[in-house]
Amino acid sequence: MPIFYNIQKNIQGNGKVFDEFRGIQLMCNHAKANLYKLSLWKVCFLLITTVVLLSTERLSGQVSNPADTLKRSIATPKSDLDNPIVYKSADSIWFNIRKNKVYLYKNASIEYGDMNLSAHFIEIDLTKKEIFAKGGPDSAGKYSDLPILKDGSDNYKADSIRYNSKSKKGRVYGLRLTQDEAVIHLNKVMKQDDGSFIGQSGKITTCNEDHPHFYFNASRIKVIPNNKALFGAANLVVEDVPTPLAVPFGIAPLKKGQRNGILFPGYGYNQFNKSFYLQNFGYYLGLGEHADLTLTTDAYLNGDLRFGVSSNMIKRYRYRSNFGLGASWFGNGTERSNPAFKRNLDLSIRGNFGFDPKYLPGISLNGDINIQTGNFNRLNSRDINTISNQQFQSSVNFGKTFFQNKVNFTAAARHSQNTANRDFRLELPSINLGVSSLTPFERKNSSGNRWYEQLRLSYNMQFSNVINTKDTILFSRDYKKALEKTQSGISHSLPINTNIKLLKGIVNMSPSFNYRETWYLKATDQFMDDTGKIQTKEENGFFRINNWDFNTGFTTNIYGTFQRTNAKKIKAIRHTITPTISMGYQPTISAALRGWERNYTDTAGKLVRYNRFEKGIYGGGQSQSESGYVGIGVNNNLQGKKVVSTDSNGKEKLEKFNLIDQLSFNTRYNLAASKFKWNDVSANFNTTLKKNINITARSAFSLYQKDSLLKNVQRFLYEDKKTPLRMRSASMSISTRFGPEMFRKKPENTAIQNKENGEDQEKKDIVNRPDEYFHFDIPWNIALTYVFDYNAEAKTTSLRVGSNRINISGDLSITPEWKIGYTTGYDLHNKEIASSQFTVSRNLHCWQIDFNWVPSGFAKQWTFSIRPKSGMLQDMKLNKRAFFNPVMF
Repeated sequence: MPIFYNIQKNIQGNGKVFDEFRGIQLMCNHAKANLYKLSLWKVCFLLITTVVLLSTERLSGQVSNPADTLKRSIATPKSDLDNPIVYKSADSIWFNIRKNKVYLYKNASIEYGDMNLSAHFIEIDLTKKEIFAKGGPDSAGKYSDLPILKDGSDNYKADSIRYNSKSKKGRVYGLRLTQDEAVIHLNKVMKQDDGSFIGQSGKITTCNEDHPHFYFNASRIKVIPNNKALFGAANLVVEDVPTPLAVPFGIAPLKKGQRNGILFPGYGYNQFNKSFYLQNFGYYLGLGEHADLTLTTDAYLNGDLRFGVSSNMIKRYRYRSNFGLGASWFGNGTERSNPAFKRNLDLSIRGNFGFDPKYLPGISLNGDINIQTGNFNRLNSRDINTISNQQFQSSVNFGKTFFQNKVNFTAAARHSQNTANRDFRLELPSINLGVSSLTPFERKNSSGNRWYEQLRLSYNMQFSNVINTKDTILFSRDYKKALEKTQSGISHSLPINTNIKLLKGIVNMSPSFNYRETWYLKATDQFMDDTGKIQTKEENGFFRINNWDFNTGFTTNIYGTFQRTNAKKIKAIRHTITPTISMGYQPTISAALRGWERNYTDTAGKLVRYNRFEKGIYGGGQSQSESGYVGIGVNNNLQGKKVVSTDSNGKEKLEKFNLIDQLSFNTRYNLAASKFKWNDVSANFNTTLKKNINITARSAFSLYQKDSLLKNVQRFLYEDKKTPLRMRSASMSISTRFGPEMFRKKPENTAIQNKENGEDQEKKDIVNRPDEYFHFDIPWNIALTYVFDYNAEAKTTSLRVGSNRINISGDLSITPEWKIGYTTGYDLHNKEIASSQFTVSRNLHCWQIDFNWVPSGFAKQWTFSIRPKSGMLQDMKLNKRAFFNPVMF
């Protein structure tokens, strides 16, 4: 009779019990061959029972430690298992000693080396090293808890599995194999010792549902994991409906990571050059674990061409970068038979890179490059958001800190360009050296109340090397002419400031002294030649331009609180007034005496003055008169306290809120000016209402009158019109965003609440007043912006309103699978709809449908596409485009 022992329910095996049992079982097999097998089998039976009982106590938390004389007297043979088995089961574990098998029931799992198996039921044959697993019925009677086998990095799910861990062979029924993005379903499968699978009546798809939405139905399939799948005749099935699309055989790549291969192109027609084209035809090449390379081209039947190469390099916690180089040759729009026909070369250089801050502590290196020439972006871009972009910038930055972050060094190369007027500016290099604020007179253990202890000094030096030219010159054979116009300069800045408390700290005084000096290595002289033309001549040398100024300011705060308010929930309003008085002084500087300005006599005998450093990268060299100013400003902030809740004891919970974030008025009086000493009065206002409505307004007012030509007259407005200010300009912006969370009613925080009665009352309200209740489970949001600009000094009334429009944007999820996005607006001044764009997306789980519509404007178009989400099937897509602008394709 076989010997069974049942470890009752809810025992979790930890592998130790099994190892002890296995060792004793081997001892019993050894003893069975001896002459004393009858008595030894009795000892083995008692020993097995004792070990299992002791193990059961240990697993239940009741551990006993009896003396084990038999274990010390009998040597334990070495186990024939390669690795220890770790197992567990939620229901029970049965041992069959005679058949050398173990049975695990309900939520069972075992780990053996790199293999992990979980299922409803598992049978282990220790003699054959064979494992059988299957699912089982759940509480509803459905066959579930299917076996999942993890062998190394491979995962298999099936209806049942029989697997031999020694031969690595097995038989699987109802296998679902996931390899990268591919999902393969096989009914009856044989697993070979090389790791491959051979099966019949299989499905190949990228849909991860148990019942896929689409698949290729194949008669025979061989799967080589992490490599490829070979299959015979197959046809495409969509929603269980066979389609006429069929193939005699096929190979599906299953290799994880990079896969070299051809990139199949799209096609279309370009209205600009009146030619059909193939788009993005190329080749992808993997360059190892951290890099790749992509070659693409657009080929046109008329001979026009675009070529591009791009590369990505990424190493986690070290660096990341991507670069792209593009070149296109497009005709100039004339017929090829025309002698004036030629193809223009346009270039594009794009990329970005950066090191992880933790990789190089104290050092930063990053860059963003975007250089375009001519019409490359306009002719080759497919993105409507960038097709009209004419401004491009680039920067490469290196930074390092020294002396415990007191000294900062940065070096950069920058570029900016405008493809409309071909302006091109290049800074190479731009170096900055800065010393952070130092307090040389601060003493240890000092209170810091003395003004000289708070005296702060800092220093900043900047060196720039700049080329201002046209891209048609820089990217041509005449590039040397652009390099000859390189401008260089060094700028120094030395600010010194401190804080002084006056009137026992009521008034804060903040004086500052600023010294600036610029160094140039070239100066430009002008003269008139014998023909009357103005000629220029550069003089090399070392030239210094310096100036300084002194400023100080006085600030304080005035508070006022209003306790009595007519509103029930508003308990108090606090008004904070911050007046500011500022003063500044700068000395007289004669540019002529310092050699910064010179003059020449023109043909009419008139003396013409010019600045020798007018084209310097930092400017400077101008004369300045002694001047001083007094600035006056006042800022207002209005806060309130409101009651948000009341507890059972009548204690109120208060919360602060802002009525006005900022309301400020500023102006300046120039002490040295001969006329118009008062600057404009500027007013700024911003606040947030209901935590969601942002309001910002700016305006400028003049104290002086104006004549018929809209020029200021040296006469105050108040003298004639009894009005102190005249508006010159105003602007306002109001923005807000709405979402379903704004309309959900927050539960009241009361100490005693009858939940059941509350729910009954709410149900009655919904029935009696259905129009006042909305279902907001559908995600949506709306962003509204109103912009208004007004120029009161425009010559005609129609030109005074610069902008007066409403912008609307947002999205709406009709269902979890349908989504609508929109961006539109209305110009109230011109009474027309602003540029709009609408998108509709449908998620089909493993497929995606997108529709994009631009109804008007430069990029007027619509596009429709349906495609699988998987990158493996990126060529199985349908695109339809209709453009209404000749430069878009």
